[in-house]
Parts: sequence; C-alpha cells; structure tokens
Amino acid sequence: MSAAVHIGELPFLKMILHAAKHPESSVNGILLSDQNHDSQIIITDYIPLFHSVINLTPMLETALYHIDSYCTTKGLQICGYFQANEHINCNTPSNIACKIGEKLAEKCGNIVIDFKMMALHRLTGNYFTVFCKSDWKWNETKYTFNPMVNKN
Repeated sequence: MSAAVHIGELPFLKMILHAAKHPESSVNGILLSDQNHDSQIIITDYIPLFHSVINLTPMLETALYHIDSYCTTKGLQICGYFQANEHINCNTPSNIACKIGEKLAEKCGNIVIDFKMMALHRLTGNYFTVFCKSDWKWNETKYTFNPMVNKN
C-alpha cells in the first residue's frame, strides 16, 4: 500500500526553482518531513544538493550526514529523495536515483520524486511523478500540493 504524499508550498517551490535554475543539468535534493505516518507523508522542506552529474560520491555521504544533524536539531526527518533529470522528455527516475532511494528507504524515507522538466516549458500543473517503495518495488503514487502546510 502506498502512502498519501502531501507536498507543502516551500518544498514545492524550492524543487521547481532548483530545477529551473539549472535546466542543463540533473539536480537532486533531500525531502524532509515532520510527520511520517504509514498512511500519510507531509513533505515540509527540501534541501537542494547538487546540480551536476549525480553519482554516489563522498560528497553525497557528507551532505546526508549534515542533513541528518540538521534534522535532529529541528525535529525533522528525511523522508525521501528528489531528482530532476536534464533530459526534457525523461519521466522516470534514473537508476542512480532509485539506488539512492533504496538506501534512504532502508533507514528513513521511502519516497522518490521525479521532476518533469517538460513542465517548465509547458507550464502544466503536473510537475512531479512521486514513487513510494512498497512490496519491494517503486510504485507511482498520487500526491497533493498543500500550500497551507508551511503557514504559521
């Protein structure tokens, strides 16, 4: 069973702006939440990582260590991984994104979000494809955009 995924306004905008700023490159980042229940995941923040060739490198390991420390101090948790492929017609996560998602799913989050670069050019409302890990495989799941999540 896939969890319901809700994306707050802040992470929604950060993901789109990160991809728009570097359209010639793959970009990636880490998704954070303060609530993570079996049936509902509310993404409350996004930490942009790289805008270059995405690989499993010591830089990623170091970044995850610092993000984990940040989450501990703020009462947040890592809930997933975001990628935007540099190829405009690519609508699926790369093998690297799935591998990173697998590693994150072992310890914390089970979400991989793939950004559709085509959405920047057509201004459609369908910006992301969200995948949740269930039954040992990545399944596409629906998401909602909730602009009220980050409002105080």
